Amino acid sequence: MKKTIEQYSVYFLITVSFLLIISCVTKRTAAAEETTTDTKIGEKYTVTVPIIYQNFINKKGVENPDHKEMYIDYSGQKYFIKFCESNVNQKSLENYLSTINSSPKVVTLEISILKGLWICDKNINYSDSLTDGINMPQSRMGNYAIVHKIVMDKE
Repeated sequence: MKKTIEQYSVYFLITVSFLLIISCVTKRTAAAEETTTDTKIGEKYTVTVPIIYQNFINKKGVENPDHKEMYIDYSGQKYFIKFCESNVNQKSLENYLSTINSSPKVVTLEISILKGLWICDKNINYSDSLTDGINMPQSRMGNYAIVHKIVMDKE
């Protein structure tokens, strides 16, 4: 009779441990889902976002202060602006930003979030500061933004 109680105790302990582990994993997954945005890849959104300039950082972690990249801060994430696919070029956006006196510079844009390579043309000869020493740009990929248009303030 004593062995039976010990056996049930072991089974009970294993079952409780298993349920506890499952509970923790479920909570972690639910928390991760809550922090993701409802942004759908490829859809157009009109958003009011700050524009952020960041120094280029290569794969080795070396920062290049001579080369700044533009990002938008949308839904708590920073998205690289890929101008070669955008209807708005970098110079136009910079000119518009120069008319804004606030810091950070906040602008209303029509954008899409896409996923893929950030590079525009693999045949372009980039400066050595942007390469890994073989005259090929570094391949960075992930979600990025394209700008369809700047939504001007109606005054």
